[in-house]
Amino acid sequence: MASYPFVVLGGTGAVKGTDGFDLSTVAVKDSSGGLNAINLTLQGLLSYYVANAVALTKSASFSFDGTATFWQVDCTTGARTGTLPTAVASAGRWYLTIKKDSAANNYTITTPDSTTINGAATLVLTSQWQFALIWCDGTVWYAAHN
Repeated sequence: MASYPFVVLGGTGAVKGTDGFDLSTVAVKDSSGGLNAINLTLQGLLSYYVANAVALTKSASFSFDGTATFWQVDCTTGARTGTLPTAVASAGRWYLTIKKDSAANNYTITTPDSTTINGAATLVLTSQWQFALIWCDGTVWYAAHN
């Protein structure tokens, strides 16, 4: 089986190998060994990720951990803070988080030490349905967010 380095073309564009081979749809094994086709666009990846994620809803400040990959945060009664684990202990870890309420209270994502999220000390979600897909390389955290 060939291994393809890939590039993403546009925000929701197709994923193509550097040789031009279309990699927009791939088969991925699920936990029971079955194959699922997923669309390799940002929307397709998020849909697959959410469909296969363990979700928790938080209505108080919390620390991200290994119990879930999708964190819904309710700030209806006050601002909330989600604290990521240390980067050193989190290489390769992903989290998807969303502010699910329409209240004016902010949802702030932070780290427990001096590591950063996209070069900043915090990431703040201010609007209903605003989300962040967060990934760690073992040194810093990266976030794609709206």
